[in-house]
Amino acid sequence: MTVSKEQELEAFHQRFKEMGSLKELLLELFHEDTHDLRARLRGMAGYADMVLSDDAENLDEDSIDYLRTVKVNGKRLGEELTLRTECFKKLYQICSGPEQFDSNKHEIVSLLGEYSFNKALINKAANKELCELNIYKKMQAEFNRE
Repeated sequence: MTVSKEQELEAFHQRFKEMGSLKELLLELFHEDTHDLRARLRGMAGYADMVLSDDAENLDEDSIDYLRTVKVNGKRLGEELTLRTECFKKLYQICSGPEQFDSNKHEIVSLLGEYSFNKALINKAANKELCELNIYKKMQAEFNRE
């Protein structure tokens, strides 16, 4: 039995409609997960801040650097979560149906390219901040030696 293009397209549309409730569930789970991750990141950053402000004089330089690294990487992950959330929302809106997906392929490719570019910027900024912390540490060690 041969299936025509129209029958294939109709079957695809039907599957897409059935997936509507699944898409809504996935969107809800995605938002819950990112919210939970952000809460944990805020907790980690808050703890690192607390230790740095209250006990920095009791810590060696390596421990202080570790806490600063935790803060920088936590900030980076938070920014990446924000970026992913925005990208996911836009993709969800663009791909609300099979017709929209087909007609918006260029916009989808552009959005994914923008996501990759912005993620690279976030990583570059965090790496720069970590590098500056290491340079500061080396300068401090050199100063203390003199």
